Amino acid sequence: MIFRQETKSSRDSVELSMSKVRLRVHNKLEMKKKINYSVIGAMSGEEEPDRYVLVGKHRDAFFFRAAGTVHGSTLLMEVARVLGNLRKDGWKLRRTFKLWSRGSPGVEWVEEHTKLLVDRAVVYSNTDVAMGGNYVLIAQICPKLAKAMFHRIKTISSLDKRTLYYNLLERYGRSADYPRKPFTILVPFFSAIICLFFIIRGKTAFVDPMTKLIGGLAFILATLLFSISKSYVMQKQSKILLE
Repeated sequence: MIFRQETKSSRDSVELSMSKVRLRVHNKLEMKKKINYSVIGAMSGEEEPDRYVLVGKHRDAFFFRAAGTVHGSTLLMEVARVLGNLRKDGWKLRRTFKLWSRGSPGVEWVEEHTKLLVDRAVVYSNTDVAMGGNYVLIAQICPKLAKAMFHRIKTISSLDKRTLYYNLLERYGRSADYPRKPFTILVPFFSAIICLFFIIRGKTAFVDPMTKLIGGLAFILATLLFSISKSYVMQKQSKILLE
């Protein structure tokens, strides 16, 4: 086994030395069958209760850091808190709003209920790994929701006091070659993450001082879901009109 050891580092470069080590691993694996539950929380719509606005992530959260799933869970819980308070104050949804675990453990549930989702789901928002850095916003989004997303990020400030929109135009590399998110069951989708993206930023004490960026993501997610939940026109095969 080859062991990489960091010997010298700076903000933009890292030098590594190579050394050979011997590693012994003793794992005791125990196979057990356990039931996997798909937890779903919902607020029923007043006029179209059979139409679903979905938001979720995988909820294992085994990485306790900003780039792990804990940050996405925090974002999801904050949006649920805000929309829950609006509901207590008398806000009525046109469509049903659902929070669920759509990630890897939820694949089987999707396969089992594909027809239900195709017929009733309006949009799905994913909050996995909301923060991976502080350099640029990457939004994986279907064309129907792109205009609504761009409209919102023009109002969110980044750490350098410019908007996330202009940072996106300036910093997003043209050489990105990763495939598009597959819309396998034809449900409109969007996912947003602020990450490093091709640039080594070095070690910093805080990726998001004063939780400014995660607050911006929460605003984007909450306002999009708010608009989709109450807008009158929602057409699957044409442009989605948001108020």
